[in-house]
Amino acid sequence: MAKRSITFYASRDDLTDLILSDVKDGRPKYALGLDDERLPMVFDSVLDIPGFSEPKSGDQAHEAKYLLIPVDSVPVPRPFVMNDGRIKNFLHSVDQSSSVRLIPGGVYMPGKLVVAGEINVMKADTWSHDLLKTFRRAFAKRFRKINGVYVGAQAYEKFKQGYRLNASITAPLFTDLVEKAT
Repeated sequence: MAKRSITFYASRDDLTDLILSDVKDGRPKYALGLDDERLPMVFDSVLDIPGFSEPKSGDQAHEAKYLLIPVDSVPVPRPFVMNDGRIKNFLHSVDQSSSVRLIPGGVYMPGKLVVAGEINVMKADTWSHDLLKTFRRAFAKRFRKINGVYVGAQAYEKFKQGYRLNASITAPLFTDLVEKAT
């Protein structure tokens, strides 16, 4: 079975260039679930998404996550009632007919960190797996690979300038991605 996820390190420009140049097949829309009663926001391009691939917390677990969905589909939110009675609308891959989850990561300036990004599928449908394959080919073509992880050109420059490559600013240093000496 093919791997169902890709981990990468990229600046905003690394990732948007890859998506705009090489991920044309499948032409996904980008859906973002909101933390209130409103319906999810849907964008036609990564360029339309405010703050795309600009980490706010320095921790992948707390950064924006997007579902890439087919152009002709509408995101299906999952309402969740909070303890205080508020409703939050969550988007989850399992509620969509086809989707790929994207956590863009990016450069977190205050901590000199490039936050890991990830793209994955949770369903076995053809559209989702084809889009993941398209991403995999694009990463292989445009990014360098360090210890099995894709690293974009600008992220690599930051790495050479002393930025950490990790999923979280609070992670121990020994978990950073490092380049093996040759």
